[in-house]
Amino acid sequence: MEEIKNTNEKTVDIMQLVRAVLAKWYIVVVAGILAAAICFVYSSFFITPLYKANSTMLVDLRNSVHDDLSFEKVNVAEKYVSTLAYVMKTNTVLEPVIEELNLNETVSSLASKLTVSTMSDTLLIKVSIQHPNPKKAVEIIKAIGKNAPEVINQRITAGYITEIEAPSVSATPVSPDI
Repeated sequence: MEEIKNTNEKTVDIMQLVRAVLAKWYIVVVAGILAAAICFVYSSFFITPLYKANSTMLVDLRNSVHDDLSFEKVNVAEKYVSTLAYVMKTNTVLEPVIEELNLNETVSSLASKLTVSTMSDTLLIKVSIQHPNPKKAVEIIKAIGKNAPEVINQRITAGYITEIEAPSVSATPVSPDI
């Protein structure tokens, strides 16, 4: 069998492409500077700055996990903390916050701004929110810090949750990072 060569194939030489780009280096540099300038102007003037407020809560399991801390009990405690972190973003906790502060938003929109995370190997939950108004951000975190323990401690019988770090807010915006 004879091999038939296709003479219509075109090959691309990478060095030829590099030489072509280097020949027009000034266009690449100007385009890069222009793109950076556009991004800077957009970030500076069109994106609303957001401030971040935080609080930390402690899950106390003294009533449910006794002195003999077996692996199973530690595992249960970690799952319990994760469950409470989830509960803090539910209607049960956030509806009273919205009503108390007369916020003009839904539970789902407030929950989307809220970050609730567990700290590895601890019984701590960190609650934070990003908001355009730093005072409003602190008010929301304070209201959550007041309402969440009340709701959780009433509805969940094992252990309790309490705020251990007073709400604080960033002095400068956390977003956008110009």
